[in-house]
Parts: sequence; C-alpha cells; structure tokens
Amino acid sequence: MHHADPTDTDTDTDTDLAKVKVRLGFGTVPGPMAALIHLSEILVHGIDLALAIDRTDLVDQQMREELLAHMRPMDMDAFRRPRMFGPQKSAPECALAHERLLALLGRAV
Repeated sequence: MHHADPTDTDTDTDTDLAKVKVRLGFGTVPGPMAALIHLSEILVHGIDLALAIDRTDLVDQQMREELLAHMRPMDMDAFRRPRMFGPQKSAPECALAHERLLALLGRAV
C-alpha cells in the first residue's frame, strides 16, 4: 500500500493540484498523477472484490472506461519495472472495460 505525503504544500491554504508533489512508496509524483494512482488502486481493487464474490454486475464499466482512457497513453513501463504491474495481456475484442483494464495492468482475463 502506498501512503501519500504532500511535500510541497501547506494544508491550511488553497493549492493548485498541478503544483503539489506527493511522495508515494516508489517516489515523488505530481499531484494529478498521485490522484490517478490512488483512483486506479480503488477501482482495480474494486474489480478484484467484485470478481471474488462473482458480482461483476457491480462494476461501473463507464468509470473503468474513463480510467482506461487516462492510463493507455501513460508510460506503463514505469510501473512495470518495480513490478507493480505485469506485462500487458491481451483481452478479447468483446471484453468489458474492467477486463481490458485488468489486461492493461498485466492480469489474465
């Protein structure tokens, strides 16, 4: 688990998120990237829970589609090197958004 530590901001003032730096377990990243990383953890582990209880009907496909749109253009190798994600897997053309997201993150679907 990664714990956020805002390093360049005073929590008592309004701050431009783009200027905030957040220290995560693997290094310091800009605020927007930290927010995306935390959101992806919540959404992906939500998929894990839905799969574990055989309730993929609970997965918000639109939200996973939006996350995919943000993650696809990213340099995923930066996350694969420290083994946060495995090599990208293939997903069937008819795969749902959560399945394509898991495949992007290196999980078999």
